Amino acid sequence: MKNYIGKYDTNIYSKEVVMKAAYAFIKDYYIHLSSDDDSIIVSFTAKDDRELSDNIGAEFENELLSQSVRYHVYKQTHVIREILMARAMASTMVYENDPIELFDNDSDDDLDNILEDWFKHEGISN
Repeated sequence: MKNYIGKYDTNIYSKEVVMKAAYAFIKDYYIHLSSDDDSIIVSFTAKDDRELSDNIGAEFENELLSQSVRYHVYKQTHVIREILMARAMASTMVYENDPIELFDNDSDDDLDNILEDWFKHEGISN
């Protein structure tokens, strides 16, 4: 078998899921995606005159299922991950004084403040 064409229902698999699943196969296959009214069509062509795996359709469907679950978990948990990341980043910013005060000087000839170590300025050793 040199080519494989699969047709996947867009009511079950989103475009993002199909693209992520197809990406997992690009090392060994040339992949073409197209669509009609209610399906995404995926065609595989083997690279380097090799044969396609006899199970390429089943392998791709397993990858579709895997990517679909990952996508649904992402949709359900992305807000909490964003909150955790924001809190982690915010907790790293500890200043006694506002660091913007270092640059309140309107003088163009005092560029040394740009290169000043903020930790040293605040009396914090790193």
